Amino acid sequence: MKKILFISFPALLIASVAFSQKKEITAENLCKKWMLEKYSVLWTDYEPEASEKHDYILLHPDMSYESVDEGIYGKGTWGYSKKGKYLLMKNNEGMLKLFIQELGNDKLVLIIDDKELFDLEIHFKAEK
Repeated sequence: MKKILFISFPALLIASVAFSQKKEITAENLCKKWMLEKYSVLWTDYEPEASEKHDYILLHPDMSYESVDEGIYGKGTWGYSKKGKYLLMKNNEGMLKLFIQELGNDKLVLIIDDKELFDLEIHFKAEK
């Protein structure tokens, strides 16, 4: 019995700390400058290419955004669905739906709404 408690308690503690760091999906929690950190496909991490090293998404409280994608500046408007857990980003080229896989104090993981890219996770970290 002591062995079970010895193993269970640390596991519960770790799980509760990890869970408590996840944030509710709100505009306030999303409005940050999110720097591209890495990509993941099926549990394998990939570093951004040289042209993507300074890519970011800056979400403003007025529901506008600025971004750099492969060194190219862009801007548009954004919205989100708390219930559906996704972002909608719109610019002159069209609209992009991104599912929010994870949102933490300094971490955002997005998945593009595309059948061919659905295994691709895009990891961002908040600029400090």
